Amino acid sequence: KMLLELKAILGVHLESEFSLADAPRFQPLKDDQSAYLKEANANRPELKALRSRFAASGVQRKSAQEAFSPQVYGGAMADASASQGSSGVNYTIGVTFSLPLSDGGQRRSDLDKAKALQERAKAETMQAEQRISKEVRQVWLDVETAKQSYETSRTALEAAQSAYEITALRVQNQKAILVEQ
Repeated sequence: KMLLELKAILGVHLESEFSLADAPRFQPLKDDQSAYLKEANANRPELKALRSRFAASGVQRKSAQEAFSPQVYGGAMADASASQGSSGVNYTIGVTFSLPLSDGGQRRSDLDKAKALQERAKAETMQAEQRISKEVRQVWLDVETAKQSYETSRTALEAAQSAYEITALRVQNQKAILVEQ
């Protein structure tokens, strides 16, 4: 089953033949479960993307909230001119003060939309974190189960080999028949 799964993951035709270079053997995990959870939360690309989307939605929300505040704009301009009898530089400075009074609900609508997008991004991020945590925990349990199955199989193999050796010894000493072996 694992070879079929490997072929599917690699994108190889399922009827193709290949074999593993070494015999499969169990290698226990090096760290504890929390280290793998931490690594998955830090390195999974979908979580990075969702966290970036959440941060961007926070900036959008702040921008929508700032639209309700008074705005001040400044500008400066210099002009040099020369005419008969006088030369000089003219300076112009302008300041614009904007106070939002009414916009037909556009700012409120933009703010509500930004809040909804932020809440959605937060929910998607939390769902992805829970899903990834679940996946890591399930794989951890699968590895622990495989470890126990490996130990059980190894013990059963040793018991079967011992039983065969005892039967072979009994046959060799003519205490049992060859069919029993």
